Amino acid sequence: MKLNTRIDIKELVGRLLPKQTLFVAVDYGTRWIKTASVSIAGPKPMLLQLSRVAQPLSGADEPDQEARVARLAEAVELAGIKNQEVIATLSADKVITRHIQLPIIPEKELASAVSFEAEKLIPIPLSDLIVRHVKLGESEGEEGRQQEVLLAAVPIEVVYGFYEMFVQAGVVISALDLPSLALWRALSGVIGPGVRPDGVIAIVDIGAVNTTLIVVDQGSLLFWRSLAVGGDMLTKSMADTYTTSFEEAQKLKEESGKILSAEEAANVISPEEMQLDFSLRDGLGEIVKEVRRSLDFYAGTRGARPVQKILLSGGTSNLKGFVPFLTDALELPAEIGMLPVDAPPGTEQEMPYRDPAMFISVGLALREASVNLI
Repeated sequence: MKLNTRIDIKELVGRLLPKQTLFVAVDYGTRWIKTASVSIAGPKPMLLQLSRVAQPLSGADEPDQEARVARLAEAVELAGIKNQEVIATLSADKVITRHIQLPIIPEKELASAVSFEAEKLIPIPLSDLIVRHVKLGESEGEEGRQQEVLLAAVPIEVVYGFYEMFVQAGVVISALDLPSLALWRALSGVIGPGVRPDGVIAIVDIGAVNTTLIVVDQGSLLFWRSLAVGGDMLTKSMADTYTTSFEEAQKLKEESGKILSAEEAANVISPEEMQLDFSLRDGLGEIVKEVRRSLDFYAGTRGARPVQKILLSGGTSNLKGFVPFLTDALELPAEIGMLPVDAPPGTEQEMPYRDPAMFISVGLALREASVNLI
């Protein structure tokens, strides 16, 4: 008897070719260039490389293109990733994002629907933009079942300039990702066999210039905001208080910065400690205000469940006394997040994967990891 079989060539090739399991990411930040290499071959992702190179420190103008390429090439050399493909992210101020709801429509019609919404929401011609979308899930709305979609748009010239800089530094960008999605993968419990946080959590990454805030409920990304506030506000506050340069203030913040608890403030006798505490609190005031405003906005959205906890990311989270300070300021328990990765024994000194400044780079490298959603 002759069997009528049809071979799916793509499926056959997929079986024969080894699946890529090693991914490299570059988080090109304002203060640091951070790189991460992750293997997703096992049941839990394995961190194989984690390193960073400091950017030229200046509170004024950005370094020129030649200096930026040289510093990126240094980071590539240190990480040992030259000539590799990398996943990268653009800073939040370069990307336009919108949260849109669309009817449940076939996949082939979704891109056209997203473009139509983008034309209405973004005051820049679509011909000048690269527009992409990410499906976040479905929800029950006033008009029935809806798709929740994250729309992202970047000016074409920005993407080309970023891509060219990486090529000159010795690597090729295979994908551009968003900080909000990197944080979601890194800290929401959707990667690996770890325990997912109970209830609704807010993940707050405080970088040098921008703060990224997302709200996650049992793995579902519900809300995100990019806030134009960051750790540089503390540095500038200290520079004003001490009448010193931005560079000297940054050094003082990193080496001696500490926010005093109420008990410590009551017992401290050093005017220097009090002055430092006052300066840091003054710089943090705007960050706290913007985070609180965003959480209040989320709380006012339809069907929002209360945030139970805050997970922290970003270099500012390393400031001594910051976690209890934010817990008191927002009246919510706060703690440093924990990455869903393993590392080879004895490598924690070389790969500081518990450092919140490195979380986004690891989240980028986890882009192709399996996501476990409820």
